[in-house]
Amino acid sequence: MTPDEFRSQSEGTAPSSVVDMLLAAWSAAVGQPAYVTTAVRDILGTAPRTFGQWAADHASAFTTDS
Repeated sequence: MTPDEFRSQSEGTAPSSVVDMLLAAWSAAVGQPAYVTTAVRDILGTAPRTFGQWAADHASAFTTDS
């Protein structure tokens, strides 16, 4: 999505100053490595998993017995 598309779709949902701030922050982050923390491990006491790993581990919770 281009910045103009974001502005158009954000119209009426947030002040233009907020949209400008988000676009500036996202623009500044392009090409930069993601900010990574140890928060999940610190809070849960276990290593984080990908969504795919979580979904596979919990697949039975999303199925029904016929």
